[in-house]
Amino acid sequence: MAVIKTEHLDGGAGIMQAPREAALHRPRDWFRLWEDFLAFPCDDQSPYLPTGGWKVYAEAGGANAVMTGQIGGVFELKSDGDAHDQATMTCTGPGGSGTLCEIVKHSGKPLFFETRVKFGAVADSGFFIGLTEEGLGDNLMTDTTLVMATDIDFVGFHTLIGTPTELDLVYQTANVTAVEVEGAADIIDATNWFTLAIHFDGKETVKWYVHNAGDTTPTYALVGQADVDDTGFPDGEELTITYGVKSVTGAEIPLYIDYVELIQRR
Repeated sequence: MAVIKTEHLDGGAGIMQAPREAALHRPRDWFRLWEDFLAFPCDDQSPYLPTGGWKVYAEAGGANAVMTGQIGGVFELKSDGDAHDQATMTCTGPGGSGTLCEIVKHSGKPLFFETRVKFGAVADSGFFIGLTEEGLGDNLMTDTTLVMATDIDFVGFHTLIGTPTELDLVYQTANVTAVEVEGAADIIDATNWFTLAIHFDGKETVKWYVHNAGDTTPTYALVGQADVDDTGFPDGEELTITYGVKSVTGAEIPLYIDYVELIQRR
């Protein structure tokens, strides 16, 4: 794993701490979404996002549910038992518009995205976690190698069938060649919880962070970064939160989502 440096998950040095406090105390200036998945959220009337909701697309009816017996809430997004089928979940955004945020160079509007997930299986599967354009349906990971669709905008974390334990950092503007910022930024497993974060500084730099709960220290690893000017980065595109899981065999592959938080200056 290419660790550039580490930053505390919590406390004064935490990358989410200052924007979280700003959003809570100055909601006129900051937008904040927090979803803890205490109830099944996948409709347009989610009690945790009253002006929008979440949409699930599951080929052949993959089972998706809030798990019982968990502290807080945990949502299970699961592909069905057919080979090469996938399940995706996206936030529909305010009024169902599908837009939650934008990354615009020198906008002065920093963005903070954080989610905690657990991979239910690693072999024969692919995952995407991050920000994409809205309304994808099954147009996320498109073929048997689980590469991302070429005609969508995205910034996030991704795994491929050829290297299923390697968590890659990726971005793309629709119909422009996708960019892998860092391959194997971390090694994932089906045992530990992973906290994943993306930070845009409001100027020109986007950073990816990972924390594996199996590690002994409560720090993020800064595992990669890109400039909004870089070729193919979706500068100025409307984005929303998206999760995806795809199986290349007949196995049902789950992705467990503990929570997600997104904060951006208005």
